[in-house]
Formats: sequence, structure tokens, C-alpha cells
Amino acid sequence: LEGALMESVIRQRIKKTNIVDKYSLLCDIPKNMLLELTNICNDSCLFCANSKCTKKRGIIAPKLAKSILKEAYEAGVREVGFYGTGEPLIDSNLEEYIAFAKHLGYEYIYITTNGALLTKERADEIVRAGIDSIKLSINAANKEDYALIHGTHRNMVVERDQLHVVLEH
Repeated sequence: LEGALMESVIRQRIKKTNIVDKYSLLCDIPKNMLLELTNICNDSCLFCANSKCTKKRGIIAPKLAKSILKEAYEAGVREVGFYGTGEPLIDSNLEEYIAFAKHLGYEYIYITTNGALLTKERADEIVRAGIDSIKLSINAANKEDYALIHGTHRNMVVERDQLHVVLEH
């Protein structure tokens, strides 16, 4: 069937089945959103598509990040996770975004990180900014498996030290 005729047939079927009356065609705004601050990562994890991506690497512009946070909150989003395929700790504006989201009224703000860039000082700054949760993606119990999975030979002792930094808060 051609264009307008096909549209007419579809409209008739919708009316006939009352599908519009039975189901909402619009979804509610989600309560939670992820905001990828960067697609740059310091690991090359086997399970993550990041190392295979060919798109240009970069960090979100602060004005854009704040605009997204504000518009999403006004639309009804109440939780925000600052991560995607990139490592959120790479963005030096992370604490600013956390504080801005908290100021807007977000109820739950979190990051997921591999922890490699998490120092005691940075953890303190993130906590002061208003973070609710820091999720560490370690994915291995020993140095060899960690290196295989994360694509890095970082010392696991460093990972354990960083875990203690997070647990202090």
C-alpha cells in the first residue's frame, strides 16, 4: 500500500481495536538518567564496548551538562548517574556537576568508576559535593584476572587502597 492509503489503513485499525484507549502511547519521564560526562576511559575492559568504539573522544561541555541536568530535573527526573562508557573521574568538573545536581534537588546522585583515579582528596571532594553513592567496578579477585578483564596491569593493592578511601565515607 502507498503512503496516505497505508496511513489510513493503520488509523482504521487503531480505531477498530481501540488501542489508543487501552494503552498510553506516551511513556512517563524516567525517574533515573545516566549522563555520560566523557567517553574517555583509562581501562579497556573486555565486557565494555568503549575500547571498540570509533566515535571521537571527548568530555561534555559544562554548559551542556548543566542544561541537561536542569531540563531533566524540570521534566521529573530525580536520580542521576554520572557514567556511561567513559570514566567519570577523568572529567575535572565532576564535583561541580554533583553539587549542581544536588542544588537542583536530585534525590540520588551516583557514579560508577574503576577507581584508578580515586585518591583520598578526590573522594573527599566528591563527598563534599553531595554524592550519594560511589560504585566501584573492580570485576576480579586477583591481579591476573583483573589485568585480563580490565586490560591494564594496575596493581591490585592500589585498588584495595582506593576501596578503603571510599569506605571511610
